[in-house]
Amino acid sequence: DGTRDASFNTANHTIPDIRDVAQQADGKIIIVGNFNAFGGVPVAGYVRLNLDGTVDESFQSATGFSHGVIDNVTYD
Repeated sequence: DGTRDASFNTANHTIPDIRDVAQQADGKIIIVGNFNAFGGVPVAGYVRLNLDGTVDESFQSATGFSHGVIDNVTYD
């Protein structure tokens, strides 16, 4: 309905260079761009957030991907 979701916690996140965002069917959010950490958690240009805005650490970021920028994400 467009109202702010106060349960979505962004307080611990610095906003990196985000290029694209996709929401999965389960409500989790995938963010891609030019960054190597999100909310203090090391990631490789992509991260998945839980429904409350915390980093989903079960979504493993590739350790070998350290250069380049991810510009787009699509969820199927």
